[in-house]
Amino acid sequence: MSHNSTVVFFLPVSELRVVLIGNNWPDRCFVGDVLLGASLARNKRETDSCLCTKRLVDNKNLVIVNTPDLLSDKFTSFQLLKHMNECLRLSAPGPNVFLLVLKPRNFTEDHKQKLCWILEHFSAEAFKHSLIVIRSSREDFSEMWERFMTLSHLADLEEKCRSTFLVNQTTDTLKLLEQLELIVRANGRKSVICKAFLDSAITPPLYADASFRIVLLGKGEEKKTQLGNFIVDRWHRSIKISVVTSVFKSGKWGDIPLTVVKTPNFFHQSDEMIKTEIKRSVDFCKPGPNVLLLLIKPSKFTEKKRRAFSSILSLFSEDAFKHSMVVMTHDGAETASARELLKACDGRQYSMSEHNHQSLMKMIEKIVLQNEGSFLTFEEAVVYKENKPTLNLVLWGTRQPEKTLVAKTILGPNYMDAVPSGDCVRNLRELCGLCVSVVELPPLHKKPHDEVMKTSFKSVSLSDPEGVDAFILVLPVGPLPDEDQEELKTIQSTFGSQVNDFTMIVFTVEVDPTTPTIVKFIKENKDIQKICQSCGGRYIILNIRNKQQISELLEAAEIMKHFQKSQMSYTTKTYICLQREKESIKDEYILNLEDKLED
Repeated sequence: MSHNSTVVFFLPVSELRVVLIGNNWPDRCFVGDVLLGASLARNKRETDSCLCTKRLVDNKNLVIVNTPDLLSDKFTSFQLLKHMNECLRLSAPGPNVFLLVLKPRNFTEDHKQKLCWILEHFSAEAFKHSLIVIRSSREDFSEMWERFMTLSHLADLEEKCRSTFLVNQTTDTLKLLEQLELIVRANGRKSVICKAFLDSAITPPLYADASFRIVLLGKGEEKKTQLGNFIVDRWHRSIKISVVTSVFKSGKWGDIPLTVVKTPNFFHQSDEMIKTEIKRSVDFCKPGPNVLLLLIKPSKFTEKKRRAFSSILSLFSEDAFKHSMVVMTHDGAETASARELLKACDGRQYSMSEHNHQSLMKMIEKIVLQNEGSFLTFEEAVVYKENKPTLNLVLWGTRQPEKTLVAKTILGPNYMDAVPSGDCVRNLRELCGLCVSVVELPPLHKKPHDEVMKTSFKSVSLSDPEGVDAFILVLPVGPLPDEDQEELKTIQSTFGSQVNDFTMIVFTVEVDPTTPTIVKFIKENKDIQKICQSCGGRYIILNIRNKQQISELLEAAEIMKHFQKSQMSYTTKTYICLQREKESIKDEYILNLEDKLED
């Protein structure tokens, strides 16, 4: 699915979600303070992560997400995409307004290009939800702005956005909120968000005969018991802790009937046991559960556990995540896998440390509302271990030893040596909850044309029907010889320019990848930067002796797959269409030459 395909959400009247982006941290904090009516958003030290502040302002639940300096050169493309994911999680189900807080004197053409790239990756509709905000203490600002508008990049940006607004020390909260309200109205009170990030819907009121049928899933038996007793706070007897089978209890929240099912610890259990208990939990709350609460310890939540949760939820039905909310059993920093789980749940979360029964029940009610009273069923045909997402990689480059070492590091004992003829071989391994396939493409630039075409087509066909998710160019850190650059030209000529959208570079080292000399060399070497730019700036530095870094490589490949502009993978159909297109261009060129000769 294209990253800029959109889905529309109707907003609750009382909620306004605002994202601040710009090239000056103090100015973004100042604008946040103006919106909140107090110095709540200010942080004297700039951070490298998104900061979220929530407050009730003018009868609106105001959510302010202040981003780090996304326009600077310190973030790679992958890091930018990670920050954008985090921004969407904090502003779920999506921002209503983007405030582009700019310092005109320091705002360059490069800043504009990067800002447009960011907004376009959020959504094709993002500019319609954007307001340029300038902070100034000068009275002659209008004259200054007219001079700034003589700069083409600023004028072009203003033309794309809704309007420009000036803030200063005398600007009050209501005045700025009025400007935001104009943008919300201009967009029909709709919020636009990339469907690739989230997929949910706001729906009609709760039906009169609705009930809350809740299933608790997670590892910690004691925490599940505490939460179950907390939800049905009028129980005279607590849920008894069971590590073997599911148990349930009934109660009421006001006039709404409640059923809470506590499942046993599913992790490390057999497929049959998991299927049996999921079916039992559905039977306990017929016609089926409408809320799933996923209990996790955020600082200890691993990728393996996240994949296990996904597989367990697949036993309910395909909409299970739409009915799910993450419950944090402990305070602490969230792991990347915890954030991914939150994203899958549209950012819905509750912390048990809040101990706020009303808040929790309102969140549960909202899930039921959003799903129009629908419920989940047991999908008996699903087998736990079969539900593995795939990640298909093709490694290429002239440096065969480094390429092979990367393949061996990914595949471990599943690695099979390439055949002596240098033909492509596909190896498979289950890793980090993924079914990972790796194909090593031998160097092409010195091969005859027919062999190049045969080998390149096979490298793609081995990943059918899903297609190739990422082509990985493997290079050691160091000066680039001519053969590396010739190989890149051959690849682009053979696979077409579209292959650039699916290519990332892995620079291999045998020391700490963050060593300043290595980072500096990659950023300052012109040949390397040229290749990086041709691949959209997507690269990582990998210590090939550190197997723990393989998860970073797979994460980078998954992120790239997630943000594809054109399609989700490069398939044999893509390859064949590009070859036909090249032949058509060649035929047209020959015809033009023949016409000229006849003249």
